[in-house]
Amino acid sequence: MSKTPRSLLCAGLIACQFSCLTSHAVAVQDPVAAQATEASPKRTGEVVLLVGQRNLDSGDWSPVEDQTAFGLEGNVRLQGQNLSFDVGLQGSTDDSVVFDPSLGDVRVTGRTGEIYAGPRYNIDFENAPLSAFLGGGLTVINAWIEGEQLSTATKVDDDDWSAGGYLHAGLLVHIAEAPGSVHAVLGVDLRTVFATDVTLFDVSGDADYTQIAVIVGLGL
Repeated sequence: MSKTPRSLLCAGLIACQFSCLTSHAVAVQDPVAAQATEASPKRTGEVVLLVGQRNLDSGDWSPVEDQTAFGLEGNVRLQGQNLSFDVGLQGSTDDSVVFDPSLGDVRVTGRTGEIYAGPRYNIDFENAPLSAFLGGGLTVINAWIEGEQLSTATKVDDDDWSAGGYLHAGLLVHIAEAPGSVHAVLGVDLRTVFATDVTLFDVSGDADYTQIAVIVGLGL
């Protein structure tokens, strides 16, 4: 039995309504997905200052083994990747007055300065303004010590350079972050330098250290 014009009309209306509902659902879902994509920050790196405490080997650096550390560091991420590249400058200093039976009071000053570079892996936490990182690379460090006899103002100093390796890890808080905008970052950095070899006043030693520092800077 053939369909009547009325039945064909009804079937056509039902098919049309189903098609309209399907296209509406797709139209509703697409903007939501696009909005979620836009809301996901695409971090490209940071430029930060570091201030902290550096602990060198007391056998080589006493009484100035515990030094105030400071530095400037930048990192740039590879596009769309969690891998970035660090470049930085850091230094540290401390001084102390000790008594020597033959010289009297002597002020001892110790300093280090270094330049370093290496890769870094970043971990971005979902739904939280946090990121963690782990990195390492090569450093070139200068070690310097000066002694001053306070009664005569006589000074002697020596310094040496060494290459070495470094590892560091830390956590960053991204403040008021928005996609594509510059924002503030706060965090902490744990760092160690190893495999250095320096000679000061004809005595062999090293400039290896461990360090903890506070990070303040800008995220990009």
